[in-house]
Amino acid sequence: MIADFTSTTKLPPQQGLAYTMLSRATSRASIKTINFKSNDIKVNKQAIDEINRMNRESLFEWKHPLSQLNPNNLSIGHVNIRLLNLHAKELKHDQPILNLSIICVTETYGNYLSHLHRIDNFNFLGKPTPHGVGFYISKQVQVTEYSLPYEIIDIEYHTIKLDYNHKPLILVVIYKSHSQHLTDFISQFDTLVSGIKVPITLLL
Repeated sequence: MIADFTSTTKLPPQQGLAYTMLSRATSRASIKTINFKSNDIKVNKQAIDEINRMNRESLFEWKHPLSQLNPNNLSIGHVNIRLLNLHAKELKHDQPILNLSIICVTETYGNYLSHLHRIDNFNFLGKPTPHGVGFYISKQVQVTEYSLPYEIIDIEYHTIKLDYNHKPLILVVIYKSHSQHLTDFISQFDTLVSGIKVPITLLL
């Protein structure tokens, strides 16, 4: 594509249309300009004024709820990550999610020792179940792994213990596979809950 900005032609284009003309090219390499001067590019003042007006008078002001969290409070969320090593990079750049104190993750799969899943300012605790479950825990939160008095093999879960308002809190992340019958899952779930002997329990 050739864009001729020679003054003897009808170019430069009308205000705001230089971009429209140049954007027809499929790549920078396919554009050739003749007698181009930056002063030839003009913006439409009415368009700029209208954009500024809409920005000033817009009634739609939305902020992600997670971005409003009080950092002094404990906040917990869940992400079904569907292969941690593949999607951890996206999680690292999801700032609202990173405002949480603890991120419970399911369908992690993969190698928990891989550097690919590491996130700054978070520790990771994972359990190598068939689909994988685990926690990203802010380094400001002190937790320990919690073991039930017996092992439940037919349900995928991981448990941690922390103090919340000077009381012990057990946090359990649980995953139900699509192939597991609901009746079996509920039975195993009931067994899991009955084995936790702590006043406060959160199940995700």
